Amino acid sequence: MQGVEQSPILKRGAEHYAAALERSGEGLVRTAAQQLERQASDLERAGRVLSLHVASACERHVQNRLLWIVGGAGLVLGILLTLFAPRVLPGPVDMAVASTAMNADRWNAGISLMQSGSPGGWNNLIQASNLVRDNRPALTACAEAAATAKKDQRCTITVAAPAQPAQ
Repeated sequence: MQGVEQSPILKRGAEHYAAALERSGEGLVRTAAQQLERQASDLERAGRVLSLHVASACERHVQNRLLWIVGGAGLVLGILLTLFAPRVLPGPVDMAVASTAMNADRWNAGISLMQSGSPGGWNNLIQASNLVRDNRPALTACAEAAATAKKDQRCTITVAAPAQPAQ
């Protein structure tokens, strides 16, 4: 019995062990509270990061929409400038733009424009060109006579009969 009485458990008493249990309980609660605070802080940080990602995605959506709008407006403005700017620019820029748009040299682009703009006028121009070409020697001689005489001259030219349609 003396060994049991001398046992450290009995010497310290229940109050000592109650205080030790209380201290360890406080430490356990304090550790749990600190861990809970850390997890709450981590959760808040994750929420902020997620909120920033969502805001960034919304901003990107708005930026993409604005980019499409600006791109479309630029396309329309480019087309309008291509159509109307050459008229106000100096020099032969308008002719160069027309020939580029028609994918032809200036001569052929002009022919196409005249043919589509006034088919009757184009036919008259062709007929006049043919008349001058067919009578070039007579017209050259007449022009030389006018230059020598220094006054207007009457000239005789030959006009070809219109071609008869094949039957």
